Amino acid sequence: MGDIESDMDASRWRYTDLIQVGVNRWSKLSEKFWRVPSEIKDRRYTACKQCEHFISATTQCSKCLCAMGIKTWLGGFACPIEKWPAEKHVSE
Repeated sequence: MGDIESDMDASRWRYTDLIQVGVNRWSKLSEKFWRVPSEIKDRRYTACKQCEHFISATTQCSKCLCAMGIKTWLGGFACPIEKWPAEKHVSE
């Protein structure tokens, strides 16, 4: 029975370790993937639509190949040619 108990303890440790890995990864992602207010999104998207690198048929940027309708909502991302910066995330 001792082997089964030690296997269970090892499994529990691995599971806890995997949860911590997930938490760490989510923390890194959440630094970039948060929504900006619509005023900032609109300002960013307007700058994109006026840019020479904007592909209107797909609403993509030819520099980063991102879908700008989505990227302009995400606060932690910046324009690859510095037309608009990443925003600082303020915790609520």
